[in-house]
Amino acid sequence: MKVTKVISLTVLLSLVLTSCAMTGIDTSDDSTNNSSYTNTPVPEQSEPDTSAQTEANSIESDTENTITESTDTEKTVDYGPLKITEENGKKILTCGDTKITAEIIADTNEIKGNVLINYYNTPFTIKDGHIKSNIPMDLYVYIEQMYDISIVSVTFGDEGQMLASLGTAPNNVKNIYIDPLGQKNCHSVDGVIYNGSAIKTLVYFPAGRTGEYTVEPGTKRILEGAFNATKLTKLYIPSSVTEYKAATENIGITIEIVD
Repeated sequence: MKVTKVISLTVLLSLVLTSCAMTGIDTSDDSTNNSSYTNTPVPEQSEPDTSAQTEANSIESDTENTITESTDTEKTVDYGPLKITEENGKKILTCGDTKITAEIIADTNEIKGNVLINYYNTPFTIKDGHIKSNIPMDLYVYIEQMYDISIVSVTFGDEGQMLASLGTAPNNVKNIYIDPLGQKNCHSVDGVIYNGSAIKTLVYFPAGRTGEYTVEPGTKRILEGAFNATKLTKLYIPSSVTEYKAATENIGITIEIVD
């Protein structure tokens, strides 16, 4: 199992907000009261004294992957910085400051859980490869590892959270949507995110799509980073687009301008 690094949320948020500011996209948080998406703060607690544990860890062997079983209902798989624990039907993944807790709901065949980052809990629900959540897309790979699934589509609860959560790493997502109650300027056109202002901007293209894609007619610009980690082989850009070079440089696909 490959260890995947967690990308800094601060850097990701800074990059997205900077790009959106340049294109006039409003990134204000229009969070709804939908519990499927709401970020819940967790009271900060003082750090426990880990000096004894640190000393104990220093004399452990350098085994790369270890499995420990303390009871019939608990198992921990250690992949260095990433650990997955199974306990009483729930799986808990920890990697650095990120903690993901999830379980399968038998009646609905859904995976429900929470992501804890920087003292904030963000819930998620997954069914048939579709996730409803505001968690960063770069964390999907961890949930996929936990349950051996592919997350192929996502609905964000609101526009502001979506812009802060768009991925920079490869993923399997082919369609991105925004809950209608959380839309403001952006909207999904066949699973691709556009800004709906007078100057239409292609904001983000799902990284999991392959083959070819034609940008929507009337589009004026393509946001830098819109094709991060793309798997496309060819992109057709209408002549109405006047700003696209920053978004298409060094992405390794063929570009063709069409009328």
